[in-house]
Amino acid sequence: MRKTALALLVVCASALTAACASQEPLGTVRLAMYPGSEQEALGELTRLVLEDRGYAVEQRPLESLRAAHDAVARTESDLLWAYGWDIWRQALKHDAASGSADDLHEQVAAEDAVNGITWIGTAPCARAGSLAVRVPNVALEDVRSISSLATHLQRVNPDLTLCHPNAGYDQPGGLDAMSRYYGIELRDENVVEDSYRDCLARLSSGTCDMAYAINTDYALADMDLRLLDDDRGFFQRSYLAVALSSTTLQRHPDLERTLKEIAVVLGCQTLIDVQRQAMTNGTSMAQAAREMLEDRRVIGSRRRRPTRIWE
Repeated sequence: MRKTALALLVVCASALTAACASQEPLGTVRLAMYPGSEQEALGELTRLVLEDRGYAVEQRPLESLRAAHDAVARTESDLLWAYGWDIWRQALKHDAASGSADDLHEQVAAEDAVNGITWIGTAPCARAGSLAVRVPNVALEDVRSISSLATHLQRVNPDLTLCHPNAGYDQPGGLDAMSRYYGIELRDENVVEDSYRDCLARLSSGTCDMAYAINTDYALADMDLRLLDDDRGFFQRSYLAVALSSTTLQRHPDLERTLKEIAVVLGCQTLIDVQRQAMTNGTSMAQAAREMLEDRRVIGSRRRRPTRIWE
């Protein structure tokens, strides 16, 4: 009897030791972030999954994407989420567009390898810009593409007004180059320059007929706006992608698989939904991210366990 009790104590002690050991973090991952609600959403989604997998996460807010990229290159941070076109322009300082989203991702990965950054995967979210119109605008109901808008301007109503962001967006030359590309001619008095957000507000209120917008903008649905098809492919498309410091990847090779697990669920609509829930439903970004991940069974007690090749 005493031997049995002693054996049980040994087993319990071993189990307790194992449990304590399993709670030790696998390491601390420093996540470089830059301003924007989408970055906030990505930061919370990443933190929750990595903590669920046993890592400690330190979020490091920086003043710009370029600063976040440089922090990963200098190994001051470990991890970064960004769109390929933003990295290409702002961090790698290229002006020209670069083919398809796939081509752009490959070129960014190749150039950043020299900088000690490994781009390890893309999410199923390709960002692109286009012109937006109001859904309630019956006069433009049949206008579904930028080409058809150009035709409408030529044949039906040449007096439509365009809200033009006062900073370049998505393409060298901005909307002026887009207008030449599609053959859109507007009178000077019909072009209004303002900030991106104020342009969308003007469009939503009906004081502009069209404005530049990005397909990943969570506010489009709330403003009752729809994007026209960029049918001739003027605006550069690029994937949301995740990068690690090459040094970090060597130190924590399992991070690659975990980050690819996160990337799989990050469709454009998913990111929009998380931001909208946080911005319009009075909840925190962390709570909105947690609910999405638990619903998708990425974290928590209902988490799907990946099947290993030997199982």
